[in-house]
Amino acid sequence: MKSKFLSLIFVCAPATAWSCETPVIWTNEQVQERLATIASDTQSEFARLVAYEDLACAARPTVRVLAREEAVKTGLTALNASILTQAMFSRESLVLIPYDDGSLTAEQPKHAITLPAIRYAFTSYEPENGCIEIRHNYCSRSEVIDIQTDRITIFNGSATSELTLSEDGKLRGYYVDEAKIMIPIEAALF
Repeated sequence: MKSKFLSLIFVCAPATAWSCETPVIWTNEQVQERLATIASDTQSEFARLVAYEDLACAARPTVRVLAREEAVKTGLTALNASILTQAMFSRESLVLIPYDDGSLTAEQPKHAITLPAIRYAFTSYEPENGCIEIRHNYCSRSEVIDIQTDRITIFNGSATSELTLSEDGKLRGYYVDEAKIMIPIEAALF
């Protein structure tokens, strides 16, 4: 019997620009050159990261989207870290909803259905510490979103969630509640 679940929704509103003081207007040729650098296996990871960060500050939104999509496909740690950091620190909140990944046990479906959508409103940001606070105005490490290289961990009292950036640009992982029941969650990053 297959359970019905909603996919995780990553609901966000832009907060501030992540590191771009002024949007950059790139010519089509410059965009193509940088996209090719990002996609190239022969370029260094540093060159690919610089090309991505250049395009992440593009004035045209479609150029930023193309750069993110190309960068995620590489699977490179430095690019994933840059993408995840940029995405998380430019938002004000996120909402988690459980979904069925096909691996739920008999007890998980009942529990997952009763799990309400969880909205985390961001109250403060500490980019230098890779931290977004969800309750207080400082990163207390008890109610916080901790951003690592290619994953985020959400600590909320006795419940935790860990989501990893995958090659298709989604965050996937599990929500673990007080009863230690793991519920699969997924988020579209953009």
